[in-house]
Amino acid sequence: MFEVLSVKEIRRRLSEVINRLGTLFEGVAMAEGLEFKCDKADRRFVELCGSNRFCTFKLWYRSVDGLSSFVKV
Repeated sequence: MFEVLSVKEIRRRLSEVINRLGTLFEGVAMAEGLEFKCDKADRRFVELCGSNRFCTFKLWYRSVDGLSSFVKV
């Protein structure tokens, strides 16, 4: 039925998914002129919550009035 995974294995697998998604978002950010880097240690771009089971990516841009804003994914 279902594979039983340890907490360590779940975190390892989620870390791989976060890295793959982060790499995709880096490409999108570059193509659209947004600022983003997939660095899990830099909370400006990547926030990990819920014992690393929840992740928020922030892609930054300059708004029309010159303020720094972000798209939250």
